Amino acid sequence: MILVMLANAEAAIYCLRTKGDGLMGISGKNVLGFALRQAVFLALFATTVSRAQSSGDPTNGLLGDLAIHDPSEVIKSGGTYYIYQTGGGFKTSTDRVAWKSLGMVFSANPTWWNGQILPPDVPQLWAGDISFWNGKYYFYYSVSAWYNFHSCIGLATNTTLDPSNPAYHWSDEGMVIDSAKGSQGGNRVNVIDPSLFQDDDGKKYLNFGSFQNGMRQVEIDPATGKMFAGAPKPTLISDGLGEASFLIKANGFYYYTCSRGICCSAMKSTYQVVYGRSRNVSGPFATRSGASMAKSNCDILLAGDATHPGQGGQSFFADHDTLFMAYHAYTAPDGRSLLNIRPVYADKYDWLTMDPSQGKVVKASGVVGLSGGRVNGDGRNSITQDYTHAWLGFGDIRSGPDAASIGLFDMEGKLIPIRPQRRPAGAVYLRTESASPTR
Repeated sequence: MILVMLANAEAAIYCLRTKGDGLMGISGKNVLGFALRQAVFLALFATTVSRAQSSGDPTNGLLGDLAIHDPSEVIKSGGTYYIYQTGGGFKTSTDRVAWKSLGMVFSANPTWWNGQILPPDVPQLWAGDISFWNGKYYFYYSVSAWYNFHSCIGLATNTTLDPSNPAYHWSDEGMVIDSAKGSQGGNRVNVIDPSLFQDDDGKKYLNFGSFQNGMRQVEIDPATGKMFAGAPKPTLISDGLGEASFLIKANGFYYYTCSRGICCSAMKSTYQVVYGRSRNVSGPFATRSGASMAKSNCDILLAGDATHPGQGGQSFFADHDTLFMAYHAYTAPDGRSLLNIRPVYADKYDWLTMDPSQGKVVKASGVVGLSGGRVNGDGRNSITQDYTHAWLGFGDIRSGPDAASIGLFDMEGKLIPIRPQRRPAGAVYLRTESASPTR
């Protein structure tokens, strides 16, 4: 066995070899049995994750240009990760750790935006959602302005996400939902923050809202990406709670997440990620105590802390069969809004948590509704994180069949190769790779 202990960004890797089920010290004496060895590893795991969430690591190991509001799902195309944001910009990464801004979705606003936002405000592109189906990418986005509740949701499509590809072009598909038409958006609901959910029966639902009069859900016609003819009345999810809605299905439950509190106020922000769950795609959703989300009750998934007083604008995606949440966090000392990415856990009762000591990592292979699909669509799983993310896996870390290799065994006993990497910033990174296809 090789036990990997990475104490800080300048840490070395310490190795203790095993023989049989015992942990061997330098002298070769058997000092720990299998059960105790696992306990030692899990204790180290809890310690490193705690460090990752402390003020010493305000972005959970991410690097580069992290300034962002309302991050979309992370989606991968052609070996590159993409994430979209309020303002219409997007960022890319080759390893999901170091990010850079690459450009804008639209070089000029579509002409139909004119007149959609009440003057004197100017239409702006707000939080978007990226997905891939029918052989192309669908980008749902909001057209809104600060405290102007005459908003709408638009749609653009593309066959590639790579701006260097000659085929790259975002085609304007026009309006999807209009706040001014109460039968579409729901009475006086601010139509912002769209997110697409595809159920395991193939039906697609657009969730949205609101910062005013709650959140709604409407079924989408897969042939057009828009509402069915006749503009069906949307389903009420909450009567006043939240914005930044995002729905996933796992463990036999539908989890409806959203953000509440004050955003965009630097260190005075109070944003939180909250949720409820249901056995049905359209609810009703409820809290642990059984209180109705339709009446704006919720459970907290991620609250603020001293380093990040406000955290929210969340989305979810899968990588290496692990479910992750991407969100923005107003970060000390100046309250900048920065990108964070962390794994999601479920406790023994299948309630979601961000605390690794309270549950198990949610396996993405069992998650429904990640409209961006598995980010590694090229058939090769790959994930890179730094020492702070000891949640790469649970179980033993030991030597592989080759004495020069390092491996990680998951709880099913599968060996995953690991090779250390060192970034210019001095942090030690671990990369795992598997040739098994992504489901």
